[in-house]
Amino acid sequence: MAPKRLKGLLAGTGWAPYSSAVTGEVFITFDRATARPYVEGLARHLGAAGLPVWYDPHEGGDERWAQVAARIQSCAAFLVVMTPGAERSAWVTGEVNYARQCGKPILPLLLDGAPFASLAGLPVEPVTGGTLPGPAFVAHLRTLVPYVAPRKSRTGLIAGLAAAGAVALIAVIVAAGAAAWRVSTPDTPRTWQEQADAIAGMQDYLVSHPEWYVVDSRLGNHVQGRHTYPVDPPAGGVHNPMWQNCMGDIYPAEIAKEHAMHSLEHGAVWVTYRPGLPQAQIDQLAARVRGVPYLFLSPYPGLDRPISLQAWGFQLKVDRADDTRIDAFIRALRINATQEPQATCANGVTDTGAEPLRTDR
Repeated sequence: MAPKRLKGLLAGTGWAPYSSAVTGEVFITFDRATARPYVEGLARHLGAAGLPVWYDPHEGGDERWAQVAARIQSCAAFLVVMTPGAERSAWVTGEVNYARQCGKPILPLLLDGAPFASLAGLPVEPVTGGTLPGPAFVAHLRTLVPYVAPRKSRTGLIAGLAAAGAVALIAVIVAAGAAAWRVSTPDTPRTWQEQADAIAGMQDYLVSHPEWYVVDSRLGNHVQGRHTYPVDPPAGGVHNPMWQNCMGDIYPAEIAKEHAMHSLEHGAVWVTYRPGLPQAQIDQLAARVRGVPYLFLSPYPGLDRPISLQAWGFQLKVDRADDTRIDAFIRALRINATQEPQATCANGVTDTGAEPLRTDR
């Protein structure tokens, strides 16, 4: 018997998501009766790649569902191990529905049977026969998991000195303490802002030009018509009342920057490229974006560099789609660089063209 909360989710009236910090965990949903051995191996595989994983080996009532819901709210990515039993499972269906309500990136793995009709349109990673996801899938997961600073330790250093019999030197180092360690090992960025600012070539306009983001109280942030921005492409500012749909959308043509800026306000990252970029590079960008909430991709005529990424207040321009700074930008700023926490990226404008739509008619 499904718990009351889960029945509500199946009926489309479940818990609404609330604000919760993303932990960086990868949540796995699956059919406990048939796929548990595979999921245990999958968890070890992802863990060895440095990705923290959480899955629930049991099904239970409302009390257990509260714990599961909290994990879904805070997870960085949501994996679905697709089997016929999972597609029939009320628990799996409820977990998938709730992940959608929370705007989580959903990544299906096909272990057995056919892809779920309810997840049509999402890229599927084939793992039939019990194979494990390949390097490209794992690398994509890393772009979704927020940075967690590693703990610093001096154990290895002290042990090595002791083995050499340098007792006196150990005493000196211990007396010097943490100060010497800080000198030799710079602090690793901890907040998402610090992580973003550490990316080479990053433009942090919130720091360099905060005046660009001051709102005229007489007009507000939502203004009809076309706007002129201080940088091109823009990275936030006054925008159209409607946002561009940013649920991993791939736009084949130019979109109105006024709609895109509203998406950035909601926490989206807008990936743009200069028309004429080789198709292989466009495909690399699309593979990062497709199906991931709070990401969208479009060509941008007149772009001065081959590729430009925008979040609210931040911009990075690069020359190639295989530049690792693209992943670092997405990991640091997607969802985090928002002016409206929990604002949706769904149900937005999907039109293309430079002219913004008018919503006051």
